[in-house]
This record gives sequence, C-alpha cells and structure tokens, in this order.
Amino acid sequence: MTHIWHILTFSLILLILSGIASGSNQTQIPGNRSSSTNFSDIIEVPDVQSILTNPPQYYGKTISLKAVVSKTSPEKKAFAVADRVGCTLCTEKNAKNSITIRYTGEPPKYLDIVRITGEVVPEKNKGFHINATAVKR
Repeated sequence: MTHIWHILTFSLILLILSGIASGSNQTQIPGNRSSSTNFSDIIEVPDVQSILTNPPQYYGKTISLKAVVSKTSPEKKAFAVADRVGCTLCTEKNAKNSITIRYTGEPPKYLDIVRITGEVVPEKNKGFHINATAVKR
C-alpha cells in the first residue's frame, strides 16, 4: 500500500513540475475570458494609415502603434492620433487621418509622440476606436 502511495505522490509532483516548466502564459481574469500575457500576441503596426486602410483586419486584436497626438478630449477620456499633424493631405475635408483612443489614465498633450498598446474595437454604428491599456510618451 505504501508503494502505491509513493507512486501517486511522485506522479503528482511530476505533474505539478511539468506545469511550472511549461511556463503557461495564460492569466485568468475572474468573470472574463482568459487574457494572454505573451508579447508575441501584440501586433506591431507601422503607422496609423495601416489601420485606417483596413480596420476590420485589426478588430479584437491587441496592437502597438507609435503616433502623434492630433486632438485631446480629457473630459471624454479620449484623444486622437495621426501619423503627422498639419500636413496638407491630412487636412483635406474628407480625409480620414486619425484614430480615436480611449484611455482612462492621464491623457497625453497635443503633439506628444506616444506609443499606444490596446485593442481595436468596432463601434456599433460605424467606425472603430482603440481601447488603450498603455500609453507611453
């Protein structure tokens, strides 16, 4: 009987150690779907236009984007980013050249260059925004 007990104990220890060694990168958030903490799941986007060209390609994905702050709305906990501010092409009447960022932290200032990490979220009527989890100046 003690021999079986030793085998079961040893098997349990091996199972626990194999779980630790595998380095599981999933973090469970209560009441939420599992959230990956793996940096390889973050898509590096080269510029704002890359997202504006095909937004649905990024819906639900976590992205990292470097851009310049083109508008701030601290009262709405939001700001907008663009590739450049003040260029002739950017100010054309119907040109879509910026993305709205929703962020609960301290908002950046107009013309700050920021690195944003967050999820691209479609809006109910049309368009999209980014829910930022990090904004670095």
